Amino acid sequence: MLAFNVKTTEPVPVEERLRRHVDTSRFPSGHAFLKDLQGWREKMRSQRFGTNGAEAVRDGQLRYYALATHAEHHFRTVDLKNEAKVVFRWYDTFSTRRFVDQPDWAFERASVLFNVAGALSYLATSQERGERGDPEQIKLACRYFQEASGVINELRKIASNASWLSFTPDMTDDFLEALSCIMLAQAQDCFYEIWRSLLTLILTRALAPAPGAKDAGLKLKAPLLQEAISSEWLAVVDWNRALFDGVQNYYAQRALFDGVQNYYAATARRT
Repeated sequence: MLAFNVKTTEPVPVEERLRRHVDTSRFPSGHAFLKDLQGWREKMRSQRFGTNGAEAVRDGQLRYYALATHAEHHFRTVDLKNEAKVVFRWYDTFSTRRFVDQPDWAFERASVLFNVAGALSYLATSQERGERGDPEQIKLACRYFQEASGVINELRKIASNASWLSFTPDMTDDFLEALSCIMLAQAQDCFYEIWRSLLTLILTRALAPAPGAKDAGLKLKAPLLQEAISSEWLAVVDWNRALFDGVQNYYAQRALFDGVQNYYAATARRT
């Protein structure tokens, strides 16, 4: 199963730069809000899975995302680039030397959502699965993967038609769509693991198309992504696609064979 890391960002003195743009007559708690915004941005910026844990990272990113959404509304008339001199710099999660600078709250929020999805993917892969896996943990992994896919789709809505969408490989629409497909395909894998002892459901799972693995493989063939993304990621996605193809073919043949046997048995009984 695949999980992905958080994007990193540089410090931004949002409290200092936006303080003079607070209209206390309309926003009495504006200065306290900016202090909270600055504090949570610093906390969000320093969070890592290894030191804080994926759950704390998810919660911290979501808390800052809510504050950034409010900031976008409260300071919607402020020209971040020319008036406030506020520019957000975020690095690509795979090609960590690549970065994008944007004076845009939407870019800030989209990048934070990317990290929320990353934390959810990490939580999902941390659950005990496999032969001795706890069914409840497998269900939890399934839920986390589904949530990660949903968060990525929400990110894509924010980023729709944005000029910065293709500046780093991890924020291209092709990659985001592939990532959403991968998370959803992995959720389907978890469902398969829960019900694998029931032949009927296995047949249903195997004979159904596996758009997640196939679609992700196609999207990741874009030259920019082939160059930037870890070869291990590409190999796992391709292996999953081949696995699903093999399982589908096996059970399709099994179902066909059983159907032929039943037909001849019924014919023999009638004669």
